[in-house]
Amino acid sequence: MKEELDEQVRATLASTDETERQELYGSILNTLQEQSVFVPISYIEHFAYFLTQEP
Repeated sequence: MKEELDEQVRATLASTDETERQELYGSILNTLQEQSVFVPISYIEHFAYFLTQEP
């Protein structure tokens, strides 16, 4: 599945035909939705812990 999705993304980026690009984007988005793949749109770069009492 991942290989197919990667190939669709590569084909979309390489295509100059607007209709073909729209079809490929639609297929990519449908695949992501159907497979319940989560694509992170942000991430935590730093995380800090603080102790409120001494051990």
